[in-house]
Amino acid sequence: MAELAGQVDAVVPWLAVRRAAGPGWVRCADVLADPGALPAWLDAVTAGVRATNGGWEPPSVTPASYLMGWYLGIPAYAGGLAFGAARRVPDLDPASLAVRLHPGGWPQGLALLGDGFACLPDDPSAGHPAVTVVDGEAALAAVLRDRVAEHAAAFHAAYVPDVKIGSLQRWGMLTDLLDTALWASGRDSGAEEQGVADARLVLDGTYPPFTGPSRTYRLVDGAGRGMWARRRESCCFLFRVPGTRACFTCPRVSDAERVQRATTGEL
Repeated sequence: MAELAGQVDAVVPWLAVRRAAGPGWVRCADVLADPGALPAWLDAVTAGVRATNGGWEPPSVTPASYLMGWYLGIPAYAGGLAFGAARRVPDLDPASLAVRLHPGGWPQGLALLGDGFACLPDDPSAGHPAVTVVDGEAALAAVLRDRVAEHAAAFHAAYVPDVKIGSLQRWGMLTDLLDTALWASGRDSGAEEQGVADARLVLDGTYPPFTGPSRTYRLVDGAGRGMWARRRESCCFLFRVPGTRACFTCPRVSDAERVQRATTGEL
């Protein structure tokens, strides 16, 4: 598992992935079991949004959606990056993952605490007693979807913010995060086409509670240069923050604007 943590850690520069959780880290199982943990986290997110925007009071849906996206990104990125980097799916239940938070509320690091993972028959560790071997990439993709969804279901059962967040938003956000994590597993390691292929392998259709297939697609700019993009199923409500604009993958952004922003690097 230490080898897997190292492989995943090398993929995206903004997220540290470790094998063990030290001081300042908290197990996801402890977060979900403590009735005060998620409300306290939401308070910290709200205070962070307020502080970084000159005291502006955000509508409750904005920090509530931030927290939901940041939390759901824990199993989605842990699983999606491992699948892309190593064709392995680690244990993703709340007891097997820990997180280290930035004071603003977003995850700075993930820890893979479990000993087991699922893999393909040709994996060097396929004979280890803690390892589950599946018979092909489609089966491994199904394991990834199941493990991510099970963790998300535990989070949704525990997360009751003051604002109503509907089922489509909750599960659409999980779909967005897994799709993006798989895409990022290739893009951030210099193999974007492979990341897109992985996203389309894992999300090749609609697998409830996921809300749809991969939303990655190809754009072409005025010079005939191709680029990959995606359109979100959910909303992070970033556009509600003063002085910001809709994110690159927002449904409110047109393809023409996506091309312009990608060409100028203003994502």
